[in-house]
Amino acid sequence: MQPSGGQAAPLKRVGRIVEVATPESFIFVTSKLDYPPKYEYVVVSSVEPVGGEEREVLVLCQVRGVLSRSSAYSSKLDLDALERLHQAGIDDANLLCVARTLGFLAEEDGREVVLMPRRTFPPGTPVYLAPDELVRDFFSYPPDEGLYIGTLVSRRSVPVYLSVSGFRRHVAVIAQTGAGKSYTVGVILEELMRLGATAVVIDPHADYVFLSRDREMRRHQHSDRVVVFRNPSSSGRYDPRQLDNVVELTVRFSELSPEAIAEIAEIPEGWVNIRKAIRTAVEKLRERGDYGLEDLLEELKRRSNQGGREGQYAERAYNHLLKLRRFKVFGSTTTPVDGVILRPGQVSILDLSGLNDASQDYIVSWVLEEVFRLRSTGQFEWPVFVVVEEA
Repeated sequence: MQPSGGQAAPLKRVGRIVEVATPESFIFVTSKLDYPPKYEYVVVSSVEPVGGEEREVLVLCQVRGVLSRSSAYSSKLDLDALERLHQAGIDDANLLCVARTLGFLAEEDGREVVLMPRRTFPPGTPVYLAPDELVRDFFSYPPDEGLYIGTLVSRRSVPVYLSVSGFRRHVAVIAQTGAGKSYTVGVILEELMRLGATAVVIDPHADYVFLSRDREMRRHQHSDRVVVFRNPSSSGRYDPRQLDNVVELTVRFSELSPEAIAEIAEIPEGWVNIRKAIRTAVEKLRERGDYGLEDLLEELKRRSNQGGREGQYAERAYNHLLKLRRFKVFGSTTTPVDGVILRPGQVSILDLSGLNDASQDYIVSWVLEEVFRLRSTGQFEWPVFVVVEEA
C-alpha cells in the first residue's frame, strides 16, 4: 500500500532502496529522466517504537549525493570501444541517490518531537518525494507563533518560521564567513520588530546600523523604533546623517575603575607597578571630584617629574594611557541605559566599531549588567532580546 503521509494526494514514488541500508543512510535507484536532485527531501515508510507501541511513520531524508553507474561503459575500455557501445544503443546506466535520514515527527507527552529511526530499511523499500506539508512541519513552526526567516534553499516552496518561545534560551547562528549570519539575524530582528519586541544589539562592526532602512535605503513602518547608539570613534562606513535616530554613545571616564583603565589600555596584569601608579593617581583625582582622561594624564605626568622608581612607573603608565585619546567614547557623560538604551519596543544598535576589544568588553558588560538589573528587579517589565554579534 502506498503511504499518503496524511496528505490528500498520494506520494510520488522516486525510487527503491538497494544494497545495504542503515537507520542513518541508504542508497536508492531512481529514474534517469526524473530523479530527485542533490539536497532534495524524500520520505520512506517505516514502523518505529513510539511511546511504548509500534507506529507506522514517514521518515524524512535528504539526498546527499547523486551518482550514475554502468557495467558496460567501463574505464578499462578505450574510446573507440566506447563509441561502438554508444552506436549500438547500449545504455545500462543506473542512477543512484545517497540519502541521509533526518528523523520523523511523533507526539510525546502532548508535544510534537523529532525522533531518529532505530530500525533499518529493507532493500526494495519504495522511496517517495517528500510533500511540502511534511517538510514544513519538520523544519518550521506555525506562522501564528513564529518568526518568518525565509524559505528552504532546497525547497523554495516551503516557508520557515522560528518559534518565538525558543528564544527564551540562548540561540546561536553559526556558519562560515560570508554565509549570511548577519543577514539572517537582521531578518530575525525585523520579525521581532513586527511583533513589538524590545532588543539590544551589540554591533562591533557596524553591521546593523541600517536596520531602519530597507534594501533601497527607504524608511519602513518600524524605522522610528530603531535607534543607533554610535560611539564617537566609530569606524562604520556610514554617515550618521543618512539615518534618523542616531544618538552618541559615551561613558563618563571618571566612572572607570583603575583596573578597567588598565585593561582598556591593554596593560598586562603582571605589570603591577604600572597599574599601581594608575590606581594611586585615580585615588588622588577622586578626592577632587569629577575628572577626565586629560586630568589623569596630567597627574601621572606630575608624578613622573618627581623622579625615582615611582616616577618611572608613572611615566610608563602615562605613555600607555596616551592611546586612550583615540577612544572618544570615554568622555564627560554616560548615556543612560534605563529609558534611553532600554525602552519598550525599541531596537537599540550599539555601534562599537573602531574600539579595541577591551573597550568593547567594558561597554558590553556595563550595558548588559544594567539591562539584567532592570529586568530582574522588575523595573523593566518586558522581555528583552539581546543580540551579540561575533562575541
